[in-house]
Amino acid sequence: MRWIFFLLLLVNALYLGWQIRQPMVNDAVVIPENVTRLRLLKEEDLSLLLPRESVREQAIQQQPSVQNALQEPKPETQWCQVVSGITQESVAVDLQQRLELQGLSATLKTVDTEQVLAYELTLERPSQPVHQRALVDNLEALGLRAEEAWVNQKPVYIVGRYDSRAELNRTQNLLIGLFQPDERLVVGQVRLFEVWVEADDSVRTANEIKGVDQFFNSAIKIEKKSCKGVASTGVRD
Repeated sequence: MRWIFFLLLLVNALYLGWQIRQPMVNDAVVIPENVTRLRLLKEEDLSLLLPRESVREQAIQQQPSVQNALQEPKPETQWCQVVSGITQESVAVDLQQRLELQGLSATLKTVDTEQVLAYELTLERPSQPVHQRALVDNLEALGLRAEEAWVNQKPVYIVGRYDSRAELNRTQNLLIGLFQPDERLVVGQVRLFEVWVEADDSVRTANEIKGVDQFFNSAIKIEKKSCKGVASTGVRD
């Protein structure tokens, strides 16, 4: 028993010596370089401190309210029925006035665009006069007239000018096996007119427009578009 007692005493002495040799833990707060002094909250004047609720309300007021932005109603798109393809301004003005008499708000708009004015068939003009005469005679035998012209700095014969592709195709069928003409489109800048009609009810507005049927032909069409960018002439009565 005595040896056990001395052994426990030795163990306690070794443990005490080991604890004494451990480095002391420094619990001091390290102050950042940009901070010169720390003050306790109890050192401040309580009257200068905002209540917690006030701080939260101030933060809410300073930051943008995303929820309110999402809740704001988006502007509704105003739709128009557009009558396009009108070639004469007087016809467009007459249509605008008749639609306004029906209680519709109509705006006249001009559109400059490129349009196919005609279709042409051309044949290369031979360099020798005798060959030119023979070609012209053959065309006249088919009921075609050759008109001298220059296309892309090349001498050609225009053997037909047509308002529609159907007429062009009929002439091409006559030349099958005899000549191989080139097709040429005559494109020009034209001014067309559109009538934009504000539509509260697209179906009813389209029906009211179609009621003025004397203005419409194959080139005129009605389509639905956004009224953005078109000045309004007013509102419906």
